[in-house]
Amino acid sequence: MKSAFPSFTQPVSHTRDNAAPGRSTFSGSLLNRLWHGLREAGQRRAAGELARHVRLHGGRPTGTLAQDAQQLAGLRGLL
Repeated sequence: MKSAFPSFTQPVSHTRDNAAPGRSTFSGSLLNRLWHGLREAGQRRAAGELARHVRLHGGRPTGTLAQDAQQLAGLRGLL
């Protein structure tokens, strides 16, 4: 039965048909961007914390997580 009012939203089946194969429209855009944003923020925070610890132990941070972690281990005598 058709309604007298126009529909401004597409049914779910049409939305899924327009999405890329194997991906839903929602998870392919908003969740993906959110996840990558949180991951990048976490990496920046970890790099900042690690740089702070390198400085506290008398080292000079490089800005690279792996190099700073190795340098901190050396400064603490763990290598």
